[in-house]
Amino acid sequence: MTNEISIPPSEATAIFLDRLINRAYDGAIRIVNKLLEQGPPGRKKAPAKMILHQWFQGLNSQDQEHVKAVIRETAYSAVFGCLVLLDNKTGGYPVKGKISDFSLCLQIYESDEAQGAYSPQTSIRLNLSYTDDDLHDLFQIILSERTGDVGEFFVPPPPASTSLDF
Repeated sequence: MTNEISIPPSEATAIFLDRLINRAYDGAIRIVNKLLEQGPPGRKKAPAKMILHQWFQGLNSQDQEHVKAVIRETAYSAVFGCLVLLDNKTGGYPVKGKISDFSLCLQIYESDEAQGAYSPQTSIRLNLSYTDDDLHDLFQIILSERTGDVGEFFVPPPPASTSLDF
């Protein structure tokens, strides 16, 4: 007899979003910024990546900050868009003519063998798409809590001095 493991869906969702933000969102930003700032890793540098690195190094600091803002916006938009898809908020069913949706679950297994056989001990659905807890909204809330402002994480910093003459 096995012991059923119970994790509340909100805790399972928090685990997923924490990993997603750390690995996909922050990770993408970190990796691209490192490429631009330090160059590609390894002894045999990819020529296209070296060109990007050299181009970035030639920019003034204000333009470099704008590029970094574009990187943050790109990471945000990619993750947000995937979460909207997983939340089944793209309009219509994935399978035309069939009531269908995408399901994202945290599954817990008793052993490696059970995992290899896709036989979970517990399965917790994370994208409860027909509630108020959409993954894309929770993602946006987490990022806004980091900055204190819902848009600050992807808006480029204002220029040091701007002269707008029309």
